[in-house]
Amino acid sequence: MKLRSILKTLAVLLLIGGGVLFINLVAPSAHREPEDRADSLALSAPPFVRAAHAAPVCQFTASFLDDEAGIAAYTQVAGRIDLSLVRDEFRTIERETRDYIVGSVEISDYSEEHDPHVYVDTDGWVLAYYLAHEPASHIMDLRHYDGVTIANTKLENAMGEVITAALGEVSFTATYYHFQYPNATHVMLIAEANYGSGDDSFDVQLPNDFVYYERSWAHAQYDEGFGASTSIVYIDEILISELCIYLGWLFDHDGLELAPGASHTIRLHHMNWEGEAFCGLALVYQEVP
Repeated sequence: MKLRSILKTLAVLLLIGGGVLFINLVAPSAHREPEDRADSLALSAPPFVRAAHAAPVCQFTASFLDDEAGIAAYTQVAGRIDLSLVRDEFRTIERETRDYIVGSVEISDYSEEHDPHVYVDTDGWVLAYYLAHEPASHIMDLRHYDGVTIANTKLENAMGEVITAALGEVSFTATYYHFQYPNATHVMLIAEANYGSGDDSFDVQLPNDFVYYERSWAHAQYDEGFGASTSIVYIDEILISELCIYLGWLFDHDGLELAPGASHTIRLHHMNWEGEAFCGLALVYQEVP
């Protein structure tokens, strides 16, 4: 591997709890230390999008996904899928033929606003996505974030619901893609958790020689008991999000600049000893050779 490539894999620096952690931007690490709070996911277009749209069904599928889909995850399971087995997994069905179903799928521990859309067809393709206008940070499963790893996403949760209904409990590997940013090569997810009162933070520095398509954030709070309940997210000491309710979520990408080449501090303040607060960043980018 060339020296330039080696240096670029160490280009994002997180300062966590006084320690230094280098995050590999090329691919998710096979081994993560307990303090890790980031995952880099490689992006690759589904074959039915990359192909020359030879079949009419694939052509239609690629067309509507290009129009309405944003961040997505997909897989192809072995064998064919009987659509009658998965139909009940959909909260709403938007398109249905004898070959495929498209609709929204409910996921555990989340309200309807978090439902991903799912495309499933008889050839075994299962693709979950959020809409084009929704930020990539929407995929972060902060509800189940344990402070160690954020490898699983809400898109994978929805895919699992459909695949389990069709085939039972089987393992699958999700590949990611952003339909609005076809040149993007990776999405990095970075999270912070606060399980009481006080402050937790991390620093992030973006490489100068990458192309950034989206920098979005997520903020969640799950509190119990009575009394004051507030969590606030600051970026470089500028307040970007505040939740003052016991259960709440916010996502956005407006005004989040995170200029490359400089260190930025993301701080999560939480005031409730009986609850949990979370924040996260999603960076969609292209590595430039």
